Order: sequence, then C-alpha cells, then structure tokens
Amino acid sequence: MNTTPNPQTNTEIVTQKKKNTYTLTHGIYALLTFILGSLWYRWFFNVRYDSIFWDYPALGIFSFSLVFFALTLSFFKFRKKRLGKDAIIILCATLIYCTRFVIYPEDTQAAASLAIFTVHICALLFLYCIGNENALDSIPLSLLKCVLYVPFAHFHTIFASFTAFFKFKAPSTEEQKDKSKKLLTNISLVVITLFACVPIVSIVVGLLFSDGFFSDFLGSIKDFISQFSFDFCLDDYFNFITVLVSMYIFGAIYGAENSKKDAPSTFGTNAMFPKIIGQTVLVVLIAIYALFVLAQIDGFAHMFMGVLPEGLTYAEFARSGFFELCTVACINGAVLYILDLLIVKEGERITSLTAKIVLIVFTLLLIGTAVAKMLMYISAYGFTVNRFIALWFMLLLTVLFVLTAVRLRRAEFKLSRYSVYVSLAFLAVLFLVDFEGVSEMLNNAYFN
Repeated sequence: MNTTPNPQTNTEIVTQKKKNTYTLTHGIYALLTFILGSLWYRWFFNVRYDSIFWDYPALGIFSFSLVFFALTLSFFKFRKKRLGKDAIIILCATLIYCTRFVIYPEDTQAAASLAIFTVHICALLFLYCIGNENALDSIPLSLLKCVLYVPFAHFHTIFASFTAFFKFKAPSTEEQKDKSKKLLTNISLVVITLFACVPIVSIVVGLLFSDGFFSDFLGSIKDFISQFSFDFCLDDYFNFITVLVSMYIFGAIYGAENSKKDAPSTFGTNAMFPKIIGQTVLVVLIAIYALFVLAQIDGFAHMFMGVLPEGLTYAEFARSGFFELCTVACINGAVLYILDLLIVKEGERITSLTAKIVLIVFTLLLIGTAVAKMLMYISAYGFTVNRFIALWFMLLLTVLFVLTAVRLRRAEFKLSRYSVYVSLAFLAVLFLVDFEGVSEMLNNAYFN
C-alpha cells in the first residue's frame, strides 16, 4: 500500500494563507479616510493664505487630531474592538498634548514641530496598542512596527476595502430579509422627505432672512466655515500626497483591527551571547567612567564651591556638562538595553548585577554634575526656556535610570511600560507649562 503523501496537497496546506476580509464598514471608512487625508493636506501640509490655519498654524494639527480620533474611535466602536488600558492612556495623553495648540496658537516653530511630531507618533502608537495589549512591554520594537511595518504591510487595503460595495450577500433568514427591507424603506423615505423639504426650507429661510440679525448670523457662519477651506478643488483634495497619506492612515487602522494579540515579547529570552561578553563590556565602561571621575575631582571642587574654573565662561562650563551627559546617557542606556535583550540572564551572578548598578550610579553622578553646572549658569544669568528644558531633560533621564535600577532588582518589573508612562507625563509638562512666563517670574523674584 502506497502511503506517500500527495505533494500537491502538502503544497496547498503550506501555502494556504488567511485572506483579508472587508465589510461595508471598511468601505465606508476607506472613503472617509480619503477625506481625512485631504484635511491633513489642506490643514497642515499645504495651508492656503485665506485659511484660518494660515494665521494660526498650530490650530490645523489640533483640528486634524480631533477629526482623526473621532474617525478611528467610531470605526473601532462599529467593529466592536475594545480599547485597552494602554490605548486609553496614550489617547488621553495625545489629547492633552493637543491642548498646547489651543493654549499657544502662535507657538515657536521649534516647539510646535516637536509637539506635532510627538502627536503623530502617539496617534500611531495608540492604533497599535488597540490590537496589541502588550505593545508597551517592548517599546522600541513597537515603535518600529506602528510607524513602518503595520501601515505599509496594509498599504493597499484602502482600495481593497472598496470591493465591499460590490459584494451583496443574500439574507439567510426571513427575519433578516424583513430587517433589510425595512431599513431600505426607511432610508428611501428619509431621502424623499429631505428632497420634499427643500422648497419649504428655502421659502422659510428666505422670509427669515429679511431679519437683519438672522441674516448677519447666517453670514457670520458662512464666513467662519469658509475659513476652513472646505471649497472643493480636485487638485487640492485628490493629489498624490493626499492618496499616500490616506493609504498610510487606513493601513494603520486596518492593521490595528486585524493584528493578533501579541504575547509578551520573547525577543532576547533565549540565549544569544554568553555572559562573559556582557561582563567584559560593563567592566570596560566602568573603568573608563572611574578614570573620568578621577580626572574631574578638581572640577567637582570648583562646582560644589560655586567657583568657575579658569579659562571657561559659565556658558561653556554648563554646555560641556550637558552635551557630555546626552552622549553618555544614550550610550549607557543602549548598553543596558542590549545586554538585557541579548545576553544570557539565567544564573546571572550578583557581580553582573552589581556592575550594572555601578554603571547606573556613574550615569546618575554625571547627571548630577551637569545639573550643578547648569544651576551655576542660571545663578549667574537667570532662567530661560532653553535652560528649563535642559533641566527637564536631565530630570527625565534621572527617573528613567532609576527605573532601570529597579528593573535590575525586580525581574518582574515592566521597565518599558513604565518608562513610556513616565515619558508621557514629562511630555505633558513640557507641552503645557509656560516656561517663558515661569522664567520671567523667577528672574524678577531672584534678581530684583
């Protein structure tokens, strides 16, 4: 008896893939996403001189964000997708960031650009968290997926969704047939009634228009709506950029709906490199930082005594500390993250954990040094917005490295998730606090 499996059958089994399914809801929201893409183009990317967003550029991204979240939330409501805790937190944080554009409608270009970039990233991360409850447990990988992989993997779905308009499935039961017939009847009656009301409404509005207050009111509404550039222009609304943006947005939405719930990331849980590699890297870095601290003893003495070293200005002294901090903190953070992912942790000795803690302590010492230098600079020349932002950044790094130390002592601590929460809170402070006003108040109180 020949028991050899049929190669054709095996091939069919192997190559069988789950096909994307599209409903009428997908088709309708694909059309709405084209409108959303055109609004992004008109309100943010290519603002006309006669638009209200020309005078208040920050208002465009605020208005677009509200429309974007209204569209996406209604879509997931119709598709019966539940918002998880992380998605709700990111949604609230993004809406808080958007209030900056209301509080500071004439913001500086640098601050507005940072806020706009953050809002875009948070919006994509919000969509990704809807379909992946564990997205924040590996934030670097999740950011790559939500910005690049998911939207482009489903880049074509906006056009494929239109096929839902041409799929007519016959109702399976008499009850469904009656419901469909009743729905079509009601829609037809509403449309016919609206057309029948046009002459009556025209006559009533024409009579009421004789009242000066009413005519002025309608005129003001018309002028206000015209400022939003809703006038139809085919070249403006349906151009190459609008189509690409619409495809990107709908790809992110469709990908969020159809992505499977990710299990906690297993990347790095299996042995990739032996422990000796990680230990060697830690020893080398600790030795370098120890030499750096020894070389800075004289500088520490000047700093804690409040005396400026010879040959340096306050600006040079503070800036050297800040840029050193940025470089060292990024290197140390990357090293600790890579070691946590790629180095074998099973049976990790206390010496390895101690070396990591020592590396974090050296980093915190450098942060403290940079803060002391910046405070010397401020005591001489006062507060400014940039100096406040420098202190804000140093405080954020301090909290993140403290969380990293907690992660080393408690293996179950979700460092990535809580780092995102802390960063979102710090960004809210950065975007909402009037640092210029606070600087002026403190300078008047301190120097006067």
